[in-house]
Amino acid sequence: MISAYVRVPKAYEIFNMPIAWHYFTINTDGRTDVITLDGKGEFLMLAEMPAGRTIDQIDAADMFRVAAGVNIPVEAVSVQEWVAGLALVADGYQKGRIFLAGDSAHLFTPAGGFGSNTGIDDVANLGWKLAAMCHGWGGAHLLDTYQSERRPIGIRNTSESGRLAEKIGALKFDSCLEEDSEAGEASRTLLREELKTFKEEFASLGIQLGARYDGSPIVIPDGTTPPPDSAAVYTPSACPGGRAPHYWIEDRVSLFDRLGPWFTLVRLGASPPAADEFVRGAKRIGIPLRVLDVLEDEARDLYERDLVLIRPDQHVAWRGSEIPDSPEALLEKVTGRRLSE
Repeated sequence: MISAYVRVPKAYEIFNMPIAWHYFTINTDGRTDVITLDGKGEFLMLAEMPAGRTIDQIDAADMFRVAAGVNIPVEAVSVQEWVAGLALVADGYQKGRIFLAGDSAHLFTPAGGFGSNTGIDDVANLGWKLAAMCHGWGGAHLLDTYQSERRPIGIRNTSESGRLAEKIGALKFDSCLEEDSEAGEASRTLLREELKTFKEEFASLGIQLGARYDGSPIVIPDGTTPPPDSAAVYTPSACPGGRAPHYWIEDRVSLFDRLGPWFTLVRLGASPPAADEFVRGAKRIGIPLRVLDVLEDEARDLYERDLVLIRPDQHVAWRGSEIPDSPEALLEKVTGRRLSE
């Protein structure tokens, strides 16, 4: 494979369309993936290495013209070899006071576009834990949960990205694909149907929103079974460990916009238990806590409990329908002060 940075003067006029796009071409000359970089005329082109050629023999400008289907001025600024489908995850995300996040912790193939979102989730997870330590209420075990929660997600997401890349590489098409003939039309029909199976690459909500921290020592399980892990399908669930399900409060305001910056205890439904003892417990041990009332039965039906404790990264730490006997003990577990039994 090759990776080329190319520049097309007056690209907007040439293509007669907004050029903030990403397109993939397949024909008998090969497969080419073109991504706009600046919305003006700079592009990244990923393409198959022509058979029998070396990187010094590549005419990247001509390859771009073939992919675009028009004879236009193209400047190949740089061309280099690129290994498609390469995916790596660091053996460790932390050592002492050193933490890895984003591209330093995992390397993705572009298929699926999972790299940025995975990195942002790394930082969302690590950020609140570092802040808790700086503010003095994070427990001795809290930072250890960064690696145990996030590294399995890195492996999960890079594996799915690699699977999608392999699927792209395995595409087959006939030499008559571009012919104006019955055989060409039949070949294009078969390829069209095959490409329809690639929708999950561009709508992988299960990967983007479905990360779970089941088994984490700072998540309190309630005995329920989480939804099945699916790359393409995200199933909202308040089962502890997963992302708190979105809900429109009074059909106008997102639940997420009402959550506090730290821990939030959400009271759900028409008659949830009083939260006074929970608030007093948090105050006694110095855990920042906001109480949010969402007194709508639909919200309670979605979360399936009267009370839900949501972490600063918007994952569910605990849920129940009664105030626990010791709110302090529960809060000490979800902040890493005490290991879960």
